[in-house]
Amino acid sequence: MDPQVSLPMPAAEKLAAMAAPVPPLEPPGFRDVSYGFRVCPPSELTVVIPYANSWRLVLPRITAPASSLNADGLDGARLGLLTTLVVQEPADQTVADVITSAVIDLERLGATVIEVDIDGLTDLLDTYVVLSHEFKFGLEAYLAAIPDSPVSSLTQILTDQLHHPSVRERLEQSNAVESLDTDEYREALSRREVLRLAVFTAMDEFEIDALVYPTLRQQAARIGERQGGDNCRLSAQSGLPAITVPAGFTTDDMPVGLEMLSRRFTEPKLIEFAYAFEQGTKHRRPPSSTPPLP
Repeated sequence: MDPQVSLPMPAAEKLAAMAAPVPPLEPPGFRDVSYGFRVCPPSELTVVIPYANSWRLVLPRITAPASSLNADGLDGARLGLLTTLVVQEPADQTVADVITSAVIDLERLGATVIEVDIDGLTDLLDTYVVLSHEFKFGLEAYLAAIPDSPVSSLTQILTDQLHHPSVRERLEQSNAVESLDTDEYREALSRREVLRLAVFTAMDEFEIDALVYPTLRQQAARIGERQGGDNCRLSAQSGLPAITVPAGFTTDDMPVGLEMLSRRFTEPKLIEFAYAFEQGTKHRRPPSSTPPLP
């Protein structure tokens, strides 16, 4: 159950105030306890439990053996290209062309790639309720745990304009949330379980090891401009592990990422797939504007 990070009680109290009860986790050894809470979870692995005069953040260790670094790791893999997350509008086509080439690479490296569709996926992903509602409480709990933090609240960040102008509207929306004890928030949490089950159902039906799709359906926007085509929310909202690897470059030399997502506790297998793809394609280029590390 290592590593473990102790948090001071004031911060823990804030975490508890914004937390929802944890449902049973997999495997059974990571079940809910009577004082367990979900805390802005990046995955289903994060819980907070009381410990002596502090609360302890427990992150069960997932280890990836050296065998995951297998250049032949894609040989025999069965992957599902999640078509819904490839093209939804004309602006997505530039990245889709790179993903088409990436699929050819995957097949050349020994994987079988089939097209997969999940009914209602777009609607299930069309929400930022959990993120927007939890953000203020999670941020302020984090700041409270930092000695001598220069700021203590999202209100202060907004008042002092300590943010990029492009994100102000979203920060204001989060700051307006007064409580997580709302029907809207509870409904958003329940949608995540529906999403997770939809992913499992598709993987079972097509007998696939992982889903693949572009990390972003549109090439990277300049800082301050709206980024379209965000697919990162599938992993974030389902709580399932995912890894991104360089898929290639657009015609104007912008990098594209290929994301691979699978079931809980499959990180070693995802690393194996990603490593094999990286070794078999060598798409990564050191950024020309950044000097090498010493």
